[in-house]
Amino acid sequence: MFLYVIRHAQSEGNAQVPGAGKDSRLTALGRRQAQAVGARMAEMGVDRVLASPYVRALETADEVRKATGAPGGIVPLLHEHHVEPLGSETDEDWPFMSRDQLAERFPAFEPPADFAFGPRWHDIPEADDAVVRRGRKVAEELWQRYGAGPNGNPATRLAVVTHGSPAGKLLMGVLGLETVSGVAVRIDNASISIVDYTPALRVLVASNRVDHLAHLMVDPETQDPGYPRPQR
Repeated sequence: MFLYVIRHAQSEGNAQVPGAGKDSRLTALGRRQAQAVGARMAEMGVDRVLASPYVRALETADEVRKATGAPGGIVPLLHEHHVEPLGSETDEDWPFMSRDQLAERFPAFEPPADFAFGPRWHDIPEADDAVVRRGRKVAEELWQRYGAGPNGNPATRLAVVTHGSPAGKLLMGVLGLETVSGVAVRIDNASISIVDYTPALRVLVASNRVDHLAHLMVDPETQDPGYPRPQR
């Protein structure tokens, strides 16, 4: 099973647009980045496009879906990594989409039938090591659903659209790291990382590829790298 781990394209939150919320959408540059990701994924071939249930991830994933023709789906465990509480975290002030809103905006992306929208499904705040374990669990569950079993196809190609910290920690998790102390994986907006995955052998084929974005003339050093910048 090949996992194409994609970070969402530039969001209004990444660009620090005034008023951008926790579930911000893509910027104009982000939409162009997402289209570039879609074009690259169409070249590489994708069997299914799976995404975090956040707007910026789904907007990116939808460009991949349109470019590849692959069916879409939602994997809640691909959600963003929040290190601080969001507030009172009641259903009334939950800052993310409801099931009805998701169905209206992204009808091609079906959430799991048992997915409970609202604070009940989300771990906030979440420690770094917990995100590594979550990433490992994502890979294991995707293998069970798409890559394993008597009729499974080990060559299944999944585009997995998530966020900066979860993408890097998914890579750490599948490679067997138990802690992130002193370790970080740079994950730029709209980057592609590739893992050739089986339970017996996990191969990191590529990490943080951004060559498909070269025509957009964006300096990566001005972008959010998907992990806290060290104090220098």
